[in-house]
Formats: sequence, C-alpha cells, structure tokens
Amino acid sequence: MRHKKAFTLVELLVVISIIAILVSVLLPALGKARKQAHAIVCLANLRSMGYALVMYAEDNDEYLPTATGQFNFSQTQTQTNTNQPILSQGKWIGQLTPYAEDELLYRCPGDNSPHFTTPRINNETSILAQRNSSYGLNFYLSESIGLDFNNRKAIKTGQHLTTIFVVELAEEGEYSVLDHVHPEGWYASYDKDKEMPYLNAAKQLAYQRHQGKSNYLFIDGHAEKLEFLKTYDVAWDRSSFGNIKYIANKYDPEKSK
Repeated sequence: MRHKKAFTLVELLVVISIIAILVSVLLPALGKARKQAHAIVCLANLRSMGYALVMYAEDNDEYLPTATGQFNFSQTQTQTNTNQPILSQGKWIGQLTPYAEDELLYRCPGDNSPHFTTPRINNETSILAQRNSSYGLNFYLSESIGLDFNNRKAIKTGQHLTTIFVVELAEEGEYSVLDHVHPEGWYASYDKDKEMPYLNAAKQLAYQRHQGKSNYLFIDGHAEKLEFLKTYDVAWDRSSFGNIKYIANKYDPEKSK
C-alpha cells in the first residue's frame, strides 16, 4: 500500500508565508472598503434627513427644528418630580423622523465615541452626560442665538439654501454630548501652524471621520462629503479681529453662497 507524500516543513513554511502576504495585502483594502461603506451609509442617512427636513418645514410654516442652546442638556440627571432622564441630544432627529421614508439613524456607523455607552463627566459640574447622536445642528440656525437673521425661516425666504444645517459631532470632549456647534467663534481660535488651524472647530466637529472629510447636510436638503476648509476658512489681517474676510463660510446664513 502506497503512502501519500506529506508536506515537508519547508513547503509548509512557504504556504504560511504566502498566506501571511495575502492577508497583509487584503486587510488594508478591506479596512478602506469598510470606512467607505460607513461614509456612504452616513451620507445616505443625512440625505434622508434632508428629505424629512423639507417636509417638516412645509408642515411648520417653513420653520426648521432648533437646537436646545443649552450645555449639558443631555445630562443623565432626572427631571424635577419625575424619574425620566433629561436626554435631549438628537431630539430634533425625532422631530424629523415622522417625515422620513426610512428610519433615521442617530449614530453614524463610523462613530467610535465611547460616550454612547460611558457617560462623559463634566469636570466643573460633575454632571454625567450621555451621547445619543453623532449629529448636531449649526447654531447659527437656532433662534436662541439672537442674531438679526431670522434663522429658522431660511427656507421660506428662498435664500441661504447653501448653508450647512447638520454636522457630525466630535467624538470626545464637551461637544460630544451636545446637539449643536458654534461656528460663530471659530475664527478666534486660528493657529496657522496647526494642520487643522481652527482649534475650536476641531474640538466641536468630527471633521476627518470619513477619510479626511466629513458629511454635511444643507438647508436645501442635499448632503455632501467635504473637507473642512471647503466649508470654513478665513483670509484676513490677523492683527485685527475687525477685518475678517471669508474664503468659505457655509455656516453663517448671511455669508454662505
């Protein structure tokens, strides 16, 4: 009876080496494909929000949902005389949900913030705050900001439709548990020596979540994946805060084009 020839040790080592090489080649490609898929799902979700936003405005005298305008609003402390937690982050998504064709996602699949499961502790107040959503509103479009522009009726005017309405929130820090960002003060934190020169924006946005870019929803209902500096950048005399000229500002409804 003839015996089948077994693999030699050298042959086994060669096969193992080939497999290892294939894995090293395929894993980065698979990781990149996974990140691209996350970005696509997130963008599709924002487009669904955009459709719901337009329908919501039609039913509400062209008004838009608004941010709470409060810090620590998503705190897990309970309301007075009730056992219900104060969980307002993403409340505006709930307002849009009845108008959406598909279920709106509160979380981008590429969002790795730990505060969905582990509350963030505010070091000054010791209040715990839970993250409920990957997305936040542009505070320029909240009536509580007190600007001259009638922020929430932007659709009715037919103007300012290229203004950003929804952004992706930073995964860590104070803004990870808020429902809005404050672009009105980003210019004041400029540092030309930083790769991301607008330090306050970097603390508020997940501006590189999707391969160096982030997804944004605009007032007119469309969504785009953009580099941050395509949405906001200034060119001005750094010695004078009174001489600000914007290269791009898609957050201020009076300056977006």
